[in-house]
Amino acid sequence: MNTDKAWDQITTMMDPVIQLRYRELHEPKELWDRTKTDFEKVIKLDGQYELAKLTSCKLESYASVTEWIIAQETIIRDLGISGVKVEETWRKFYILSKLSNGEDWRTFKLTLEFTGKTDTPANIIIHLQLFEASLRQAKGLALDAALFI
Repeated sequence: MNTDKAWDQITTMMDPVIQLRYRELHEPKELWDRTKTDFEKVIKLDGQYELAKLTSCKLESYASVTEWIIAQETIIRDLGISGVKVEETWRKFYILSKLSNGEDWRTFKLTLEFTGKTDTPANIIIHLQLFEASLRQAKGLALDAALFI
């Protein structure tokens, strides 16, 4: 009875067509392992798609720097599953190259580069969040208001 309940828990959110694919698996652990393996295969096959998502992940598409960074980190984690490792230098590139083209942001980026504060992604992110806070204050934007419209 517990086995049936566990199986139902795992398959509840699956599309019925996908459930049919796993109907021969009766043990919840076996079902879980197989679906996990299948998911990882899909991600591996989708590595190029994930890389394209990272390349097109722009700050202007998100309400805040934090949301944007989280989106990038999610893509990078998925890339890791597909066997693609994003090196620190590439991470810095993806952050700095996808900032807004607005004058404030261009000036900010140049200042960061000239002062040598682009040595690590973490350092860049801290400065981005500080800059965002000062921009919000200068423009009178609430914390939950979108930076870009």
